[in-house]
Amino acid sequence: MSRPLALWFAACCAARVAMAAVAGVTIVDDVSAQAVPSPNVILLCGGGRKCNTQLHADEYGTFSFPKLAAGSYEVVATKFGYTPTVYSFQASSESGSEVVRIRLVRCSSIRGVVLDAQQQPVARARVYALGRNSRSKLEQRGLVTEVDRTGHFRLYNLPPDQYIVAISYESGSIGRGVAYYGGRKPLPIVVSDGEEKQNIDIVVEPSSGFDVVGQLTPSEAASRSNLGFSVSLAPSDKAEFAPYKTTTDGSGAFRFRGVAPGRYTLLASGPVIGTSYENALLAASPLYGRRIVDVFGNTEDVTVTLNAGRSLTLQAVLPDTAAHTKCAVTIRSAEDWGAEVARTLQISGSEVVADLPPGEIVLAPGERNGCVAADSRLDINTQSPIRLIPAPLGTIRLTVSAAGETAELFTVHLTGADVPLDRNRMITIHNTETFDLPGLPSGKYLVTVRPVGGQVDRRSATIAEVKKDSMTAVRLDLPSDKE
Repeated sequence: MSRPLALWFAACCAARVAMAAVAGVTIVDDVSAQAVPSPNVILLCGGGRKCNTQLHADEYGTFSFPKLAAGSYEVVATKFGYTPTVYSFQASSESGSEVVRIRLVRCSSIRGVVLDAQQQPVARARVYALGRNSRSKLEQRGLVTEVDRTGHFRLYNLPPDQYIVAISYESGSIGRGVAYYGGRKPLPIVVSDGEEKQNIDIVVEPSSGFDVVGQLTPSEAASRSNLGFSVSLAPSDKAEFAPYKTTTDGSGAFRFRGVAPGRYTLLASGPVIGTSYENALLAASPLYGRRIVDVFGNTEDVTVTLNAGRSLTLQAVLPDTAAHTKCAVTIRSAEDWGAEVARTLQISGSEVVADLPPGEIVLAPGERNGCVAADSRLDINTQSPIRLIPAPLGTIRLTVSAAGETAELFTVHLTGADVPLDRNRMITIHNTETFDLPGLPSGKYLVTVRPVGGQVDRRSATIAEVKKDSMTAVRLDLPSDKE
């Protein structure tokens, strides 16, 4: 969790709950209010540091606090299938007997079917949920799945986000290729907490597939690993997703079969030393190769030259009034190399980052002490140094109104629409209450609200844009629970 979000979360929650008198906590499902068995629980001390104290929740989702020194703490509760929840509190020397309930909200899902033009299921199609915040995290269960025998699929464990649904397929009747929900212009799907999107259906048109055959050079470099090099083909206009991936043989040769016609970016990296679900793991001092390939027939003798990784100089520029002494930044490629190439760093002063892939890269603020550059997307050949400054912060002033609502408490989820946040934030507020969410990095956010423990799935959501040193007013209205 980023430091600014930790600050606003602590301010909102701690002000509303007298945690000094709490003896224990029970983790429950937000809708059913039933205990969530054996959740994962972490206790964070002041400043987001993981405490030496271990918390163990039982099969009833309950745990007790040990003797805590006076101060600020956060409990991070996680469970597969739920969005992570952070609960902040102040501890004192007083003893208490109250048991607090922390509610976990279920993740969302997307259902649909993949059919050909004759309305027959497309066998062996693979379906991907490409979220703005989760695009580089396809190793998470549920973000990738395969269709069943009837062509149906279900993507699950989806945190609130905006997603593009993509498929890669191989079928004797229609060939091999990639398609998107919405066709050539993919339609984004916005999901909020616990929501299930249905009828996200994709129809695949027949296409002829071709072979792409080539060789990495120099051959002595390409034969450095028994596991070969990772090679991927990504559509040049959507290079963040590569539907075709393979590895080279011992000599550096590679072959793709059934490639749909089009223009592609071919990306090679290695040597490979292992795999991590979808992606390859690279050795130290990796080599990279990149070129454009036009596929409008069988394409042979494609030569890809391997070179050492590129370097980039980052310079942290922190004012004397900054709350931290380092800049946290994540560097990732804007293209799908089929390999783990992202780097998360803590920069103090000036630092040279080596072994980066060529092409366009994305600089995103890290989880804590996040910093940004003037341009978040830039070419690796951009003149260094790249100056990093603390992420500009703004505030959302939120009002929730639900006429006739019998319940007084609501959950509000905040997730980045174009801000790279990995976790969703949940707080509890009262009906018609107005409160501030300060310390938010500039960008767009998806704000969702719904009644706590409501048996009817009623929610309201909107996109809010946060600007530096500004207040963004947001009002969310829920229909009456009596309608």
